Amino acid sequence: MPSGHHAGRSRQIRIASHDAVEWKSNSEFTVDLGNSIIDVNTGVFGVSIESCGFKNAVQNVRATEFEPNGPEVLIRVYNGAVLETQQVYYLPPGWWTAESVQVFLTQALAGNRAPQPVWPTPNVPIVSLVNLNQDETTYDKRLRFTVTGGGNRWVNLVGSRDGDANAMTLANYLGWPIDPSIAGLQQLNVPDPVQWSTAFSVAPHLANFQGDSALFLHSSVLLHDQSSLDGEGLVNSVLIPIPITAPYLGIQTYTPEQYQRPTIVYNESVSIRTVNLTLRDVKGRAVDIGTGELWVVLRFWW
Repeated sequence: MPSGHHAGRSRQIRIASHDAVEWKSNSEFTVDLGNSIIDVNTGVFGVSIESCGFKNAVQNVRATEFEPNGPEVLIRVYNGAVLETQQVYYLPPGWWTAESVQVFLTQALAGNRAPQPVWPTPNVPIVSLVNLNQDETTYDKRLRFTVTGGGNRWVNLVGSRDGDANAMTLANYLGWPIDPSIAGLQQLNVPDPVQWSTAFSVAPHLANFQGDSALFLHSSVLLHDQSSLDGEGLVNSVLIPIPITAPYLGIQTYTPEQYQRPTIVYNESVSIRTVNLTLRDVKGRAVDIGTGELWVVLRFWW
């Protein structure tokens, strides 16, 4: 506590999304404490985060501002150096595994699911030209795109980094990495012309649908005039990181040891009557936990 202040008194308060007076979702809300902390004429000198929890209904594939339908990939088919056809395919938000994604995209490539959005394309339909399967030559059976129809046909995946206006990040999930330092479209697998007649594209990495390894609890009110820095040196309002250890739809809790509880100390007495909370991912985007509540136990000191 600041010099000259003795924080010998405290009060524990549990707040939750169902108590919200302002509500965007169960992971982004504001609660009104009223006079429940201490006398209205007295402020607090600090707050500790004692525990929190929520149902881990956070999807491992989510829509974003630039990919409102879900992550996308542009698939192009060339015959030699000539572009024959191209089409964007997207993965709807949800909880996916590599196996379920393979089934979904296989159906899409066969024409059983409508691709969206439609890209300008030559007149050759892409349906049945491209197959998706597992590569038997790799010990971990990475995903592989192959082209039918003979000739010098080959398949090219195109993506772009998260945050670009034309973001297409599905290739990253599938195992074809997108360079985050490059803006705009990136052709992710372009074979040498001598390989055209036998070209296929095997992912350099395993498909990754692990989901978030950590989420972050934010509150500008509780941080007050203080701030946090992320790994890139950007200012944010993070209170605590929450490692994700619960499986999808399991109950995720965070309860640090008593002497390791994160505590914010104010330089002077602060009057707190409302608290805002948001659960965000590593990129600072609010996540959706569905219908389950987010709860936090705080201890205010004065």
